[in-house]
Amino acid sequence: MIVRRAVAMAVVMMAVTLAGSMTAAPPSQGAPEAHDSHTMATPSTHMATTGTGVVYLMIANAGDDDDELVNAATDRAHDAQVHETVIENEVGRMVPLAGPLVIPAGESVSLAPGGLHIMLLGLTDDIRLGDTFDLTLEFAAAGEVTIPVTAVLDADDAQGQPVNAGALTIDGFWSRPAPMIDGTSATPATMSAP
Repeated sequence: MIVRRAVAMAVVMMAVTLAGSMTAAPPSQGAPEAHDSHTMATPSTHMATTGTGVVYLMIANAGDDDDELVNAATDRAHDAQVHETVIENEVGRMVPLAGPLVIPAGESVSLAPGGLHIMLLGLTDDIRLGDTFDLTLEFAAAGEVTIPVTAVLDADDAQGQPVNAGALTIDGFWSRPAPMIDGTSATPATMSAP
């Protein structure tokens, strides 16, 4: 009986300690903060309470001039940003790309696992296996284009048709299943379209 009370008290104390250390910073404080000799990220409120997703694709530029991806947006997330995977000390982390994504004339840019990708921040709904949602890409020269992104398990399962915007062709677009993380969502491995 005494052991049970001691264990229960320890669990309660750990929960209180963790709850106090997990408070989110206000949305205006999304940038990293310096603390002595290290840097600690302070996520915005919607990031602390909702999940993240990812979109992969290929952009080919058949034109004579470079173009730039300057914005991405979807109703499935509060924000969509181009991120890159950076390896430091054998640990990969995803960081926002500094500046727009340049698509050089006559070349292709791949957004693929382990490299560049579009990160969906603050999901507004689960992304279930088989779900399709619109992603709007804004390019400096080609303008806006909306592509239908389907959640699949890997690139081999992506079945969308290429979409053209000016001199650009966007192809091979897909997303992975991802939970909104609102306390009631399923895990990505068990999610399927209704």
